[in-house]
Amino acid sequence: MLFTLATGSKTLAELSYYMGAVGALLAVCFPAISETGSIRLIAEIRYFITHIALVGVGVYFTFGRHHYPQRSSILRSYVFIHLYALLVTPLNLLLDTNYFFTLAAPAQLGFIHHYPHWVFLAVTSLIFLCAFALLHIPFAWLHRQRNYSDHPSTE
Repeated sequence: MLFTLATGSKTLAELSYYMGAVGALLAVCFPAISETGSIRLIAEIRYFITHIALVGVGVYFTFGRHHYPQRSSILRSYVFIHLYALLVTPLNLLLDTNYFFTLAAPAQLGFIHHYPHWVFLAVTSLIFLCAFALLHIPFAWLHRQRNYSDHPSTE
């Protein structure tokens, strides 16, 4: 997101809006904080501030900088998030981590551990796609309003 801020790239801005906002909101809903002891409170504060800021940055790029995404941005972001997961998975295996929950579902979702992990991944993938579509509704509405005002009906 810092690179997006420096370059003003519209493609990176749309990734910040879709992936950053949805991913950060999911992270806030299912926090994965491994620190224990006296550092735990500091880790929790940092975790929530960071993830909430990611949502804010995505909204800033989109609405503050007027980088309104096209409908094709949904598909680009959806493909990119899967590529990102593919990149993170070997790092999780190497570092014995579970970033982006590519190796196991969050512990808070105890019921999902009774199913194969691919079920969690498929459901999460669908959640991302649905959330991306929901986040695009304001822009579809704006596009429709612009088209209507440019071509009013002749009744």
